[in-house]
Amino acid sequence: MYRQITLRAFWIALLGVFLLSGCVTQSKVKTSSQGIWPSLKAAQRAAQLGPLRNWDLEGRLGVQMGDEGFSAGLVWQQRVDRFHIELFDQLGRKVAILSGTPTKVDLRTAKGQRFTGDNPETLLREHVGWSVPIRSLFYWVRGLPDPKTVSWREDYNDQGLLVALEQGGWQVQLSRYSPFDDFQLPRLVKMVRDDIKLKLLIKKWS
Repeated sequence: MYRQITLRAFWIALLGVFLLSGCVTQSKVKTSSQGIWPSLKAAQRAAQLGPLRNWDLEGRLGVQMGDEGFSAGLVWQQRVDRFHIELFDQLGRKVAILSGTPTKVDLRTAKGQRFTGDNPETLLREHVGWSVPIRSLFYWVRGLPDPKTVSWREDYNDQGLLVALEQGGWQVQLSRYSPFDDFQLPRLVKMVRDDIKLKLLIKKWS
């Protein structure tokens, strides 16, 4: 008798787990263009921000690699799929200019050297000595996960704003959301991968 009650309780508990799992899945909102979102607010925000593909951004990029650290000024001009990014040292001198499209990238250094390739992260790492996940950052600066890369974790607040995620090997935190036109965009993006720590403080959107 004791064994029968135990088995029955086990199956009831197991059924409850499946039902609970089904409820969690069904509570998410599915959209055709951006995947599955945890709330209606997050889905609506993603739909609004998707068309935002033209901007001018000014900020400060902090880079920490092991025991070495430095900062650089950053100016990012985005026109649909074409980007133009200028990096400056603490004295305001240009360190590098990175421009291109998703399939072709051009890098010019302060020494007048020019390199081309299909991956902005690889070009920066090989010829400047450090790198920034430009392709994913295109989405992160808007407070969106990169739809082309698997996300292992996404955290949203009650307003549907993305505040943290794990994607492409990076642990990312987004904070200090403030208004730009009709949107709420993060002013601070922190990125950590292995012994590399990046911090982008966005000072101006236009």
